[in-house]
Amino acid sequence: MNCIIIDDEKMSRVILKTLCNEIESLNIIEEFSSAIQAMKFLNTTKVDLIFLDIHMPDFNGFDFVETLKHKTKIVLITSDDQFAIKAFKYLNIVDYLLKPLTLDSLERSIEKIKTIDIGTITDSEISEKNQNYLSDFIFVNINHRLIRLSINEINLIQSDRNYILISTDTEIYKVNSPLKNIEQKLPSKNFFRVHKSYIINLNKIVDIEENTIVIKKKVIPIGKKYRINLKNRLNIV
Repeated sequence: MNCIIIDDEKMSRVILKTLCNEIESLNIIEEFSSAIQAMKFLNTTKVDLIFLDIHMPDFNGFDFVETLKHKTKIVLITSDDQFAIKAFKYLNIVDYLLKPLTLDSLERSIEKIKTIDIGTITDSEISEKNQNYLSDFIFVNINHRLIRLSINEINLIQSDRNYILISTDTEIYKVNSPLKNIEQKLPSKNFFRVHKSYIINLNKIVDIEENTIVIKKKVIPIGKKYRINLKNRLNIV
C-alpha cells in the first residue's frame, strides 16, 4: 500500500515511518508537517492509506477528512482518545491508533485495514450507522489502539485488580480500567452489575440459581446486595 504521513511533530513522523518500514506491505511515499501541503499533493497523486494526526495548527484532522475528494482509507494517529466516536462516523477513517505507537499495534491495524473496502459502503448505510452509533458500540483502549466492540457481542465484564476482562464469544479483552468506568458507558437496559466484580449482559443469561447466574458456560456469583435488584429487574416471581 502506498501511504503518506501527516503530522506536525517531526519526531512522531520519524517514529511512524520507522515502524512502517518494518511492515513489508507498506510504502511511505511522502510525509507532511501540514495538512494543507498534503491536500495539494493529493490533488495530483492517489494513495492507498493516510496516517493522520488529529491535532495540527493550520487544519485539524477532521477538517482535512472533510475536504478529501476521494475515498482514501485513513488511520488517525493521536495521543487523545476522546475523539473515537466522532472519528468512526467518517466512512474513510478505518482505525484509530494512540501514541506512543508500537509495532504490534500498527501491524494489527494494517491486517484489519486490508479487509476493509470503503468503496462498497452506500450513503444509506453510512446514515444508518451514524444514527445508531452511540448505542451500538463502545471503545476500549488496548495496546494503544481503540478497539470498537459491539454491545451485543459482550457477554460479561469481570474486574481483575487494576484491569477488567471483557468476554465475548470469541475473545477476552484485557483493559486497564476500573469496572465502574465501563459500567457508566454501558446501556442499563442490557447490562446489570450482579457482583462487586461482575457486570453481565442480561440478554446472555442461560440459567439462574439462588446465588449464581450462568452466562454462556461461565458461572457467575450473585452478590447478596445485588440479589433483590436483580430479581426486580428480571421480574422473577
